[in-house]
Amino acid sequence: MSRIMIIDDDKDWSKDIAEYLISEKFEVIIKSNSDDGITLFNQEFFDVLVIDYKLLNGGSNKDNGIDVINKIRCYDKFIPIILCSGQLEKSGDIEKILIDSIRLGIADYFNKSKSAKELQIVIQKCQDIKTDSILLAYEKWYLKCKDKDKPIIINSNGEKYSPKRIVEEISCRCY
Repeated sequence: MSRIMIIDDDKDWSKDIAEYLISEKFEVIIKSNSDDGITLFNQEFFDVLVIDYKLLNGGSNKDNGIDVINKIRCYDKFIPIILCSGQLEKSGDIEKILIDSIRLGIADYFNKSKSAKELQIVIQKCQDIKTDSILLAYEKWYLKCKDKDKPIIINSNGEKYSPKRIVEEISCRCY
């Protein structure tokens, strides 16, 4: 089951999206305050983050989605992040905002006027890209190994893992 965190102060939109994703077998956590979302992100594992660009945060916290992404990137350079907004297209700064977010490594942009099903497709695409990146990294490592059958790890049960076995097990679990 994939874990998704939505950081968005639009509680109605977040709740509607979460209900749909939960019906599709996702685990969804909603945080309406960016500080709460960043704190939880540092404590728990998530597969994908969905972050609203325009966050009100109920008072003193003035972070927008780019600020939140920037803070998250200090902790994790690879988590797939989907920047979302319902009003960004109306902004005169859309190009600058999207360029800034791309520089921070967002996986995609999602317009809130689209359906929850469309967001699910974007989330799945993000997960596929992350999986492919992990497999590519292990495959590059595997190609550099001189003895692919020689055990290099022994787990607590005494099972031996060679580079070949590691790559095979990762590949099976990812697909």
